[in-house]
Amino acid sequence: MQELGYNYRITDIQCALGISQLSKLEKFIEARQRIASRYFEAFHHTGLLQLPPQSENRRHAYHLFPILLPLHVNRREFVHYMHEAGIGVQIHYIPVHLQPYYREKYGFKAGDFPLAEEFYKHEVSLPMYYGLTEAEQDYVIQKVRHFIETESLDGE
Repeated sequence: MQELGYNYRITDIQCALGISQLSKLEKFIEARQRIASRYFEAFHHTGLLQLPPQSENRRHAYHLFPILLPLHVNRREFVHYMHEAGIGVQIHYIPVHLQPYYREKYGFKAGDFPLAEEFYKHEVSLPMYYGLTEAEQDYVIQKVRHFIETESLDGE
């Protein structure tokens, strides 16, 4: 982010699309919850990845499914491996204090918020969208496990 600003403009077509999607919202959330459940089931026993926190008394829409890679895993290599396998993992988000606007306006620098920076160094978001099939989920799970387990054997 280079400058602080707001964008409140939304077109009539975007509004119409949003209204039409509201009737499907419950179905979208349920699908994302099923995918998240499969990821939790696949990875929580490994002890190699840190998964999003879960709470029995809250409902989560799972807009993203961020994981934290083990400290010894090179995130850049993991992202490259996943992209080479055709899996679109992403990194969310650069800590706010490291954005150019906040660096310049408030003088923030690396080291000011070490927990946010440490999280950012190891975070990767796995694919999470309504149309992700079980076969695609299995493929993501298999590739994550393969990379992490191979790196754990080599790196620890």
